[in-house]
Amino acid sequence: MLAGQTDSGELTALFDVLGDAHDTYDPTGDPLFDTQLTLACADLCTAAERPAGAHRLYEIATDWALQTPDGHSARALLGHDLAARLPEEHRRELTETTIRAGFRAAALPHDLDGRVTAALALAAEAITSATANSALPQQP
Repeated sequence: MLAGQTDSGELTALFDVLGDAHDTYDPTGDPLFDTQLTLACADLCTAAERPAGAHRLYEIATDWALQTPDGHSARALLGHDLAARLPEEHRRELTETTIRAGFRAAALPHDLDGRVTAALALAAEAITSATANSALPQQP
C-alpha cells in the first residue's frame, strides 16, 4: 500500500484498539480521556504516513471534545491544532469544523478560562486563512 493511504482493515483495527482501551482504562466514559486516547492513535497514524486514517481519528477526537463541559470551544481549539498536523488535502474539513465550533462556542452562556474567546479568534483566523488561500492562483 502507498504511503498516505489507509485501508478499511487498518481503520477497523485502530477502532478496535480504541474501543478496547476505552473499555479497559476508562469505563466511566470521561470524554477528555477519550479525546486524548484518540489523539494519540491519530498521531501514530500521522507518523506512519496514513493521513486518511489520521483524519478520521482526529474527527472522532473532536467529537469526544464536544462532550466536555465547554465542548464547542474545546472542539474549535482542537480542530485548529489538528489541521496543522494534516496534509493540505485533509485540512479543509477540519478548518470548517473549527469555524463552526468557534461560532457555536460564542453562543455559550459562559467563557471557561477564556476558551470561548480563543475559539472565536481561531475561527476568525481560519476564515482569514481559508479566504487568503482561495484567492491565490492555482498551480498547474
